[in-house]
Amino acid sequence: MISCFNNNIWIIFILIKQTEIAMNKSFPVFLLMLFCIFSTNDLPAQTRLLRNPDISEQHIVFEYAGDIWICDIDGTEPRRLTTFQGRETGPFFSPDGRQICFTAEYDGNRDVYVTSPEGGNPLRLTWHPGTDLAKGWTPDSKVMFASGRTNVPIPSPEQFWSVDPAGGFPERLIFPRVANGQFNADASRFAYQMNIPWESEFRHYRGGQNNPI
Repeated sequence: MISCFNNNIWIIFILIKQTEIAMNKSFPVFLLMLFCIFSTNDLPAQTRLLRNPDISEQHIVFEYAGDIWICDIDGTEPRRLTTFQGRETGPFFSPDGRQICFTAEYDGNRDVYVTSPEGGNPLRLTWHPGTDLAKGWTPDSKVMFASGRTNVPIPSPEQFWSVDPAGGFPERLIFPRVANGQFNADASRFAYQMNIPWESEFRHYRGGQNNPI
């Protein structure tokens, strides 16, 4: 409570000075201001920057503050999987939940890596000098990623490739243009977007920039 008071005492002082509250005339207003200020004390304790979650039978993996985190399926026991200085984004569980692929920007380039839910050193899967973005897994447990390595003259990452985490060269999927997409369980169907969304943070957006599936 003392630290809370110290953090807000100057705000209260400024409010009083700026609005020149007369205690004998505007005391209810002053009490309302106090309530609004101190009622927000619990907000910083709530984590609001969790992004791009993926779920397995036992865990939830997500991106937070440029790192990959994981917790139990009920939201307990959160722990950080990556601690490197570069930014890690977009984690995806493998079909069996034993591996996690993600995009990491190390040494100035974005590439695809894979790690286990228990942590450890990530394994690098792509080595192209252009941008490679992890997008998920195929039903046969290959990592899917978007890349523009064959796009000329603008290497926009709108082609899907797959690579085996056990080793081998990337193989391009048959789709001519795809930015986001996922297979169903038996790989008989593929839902995708052709274009990269210009703003992925808009909620319930229904305008002309909304990409069809």
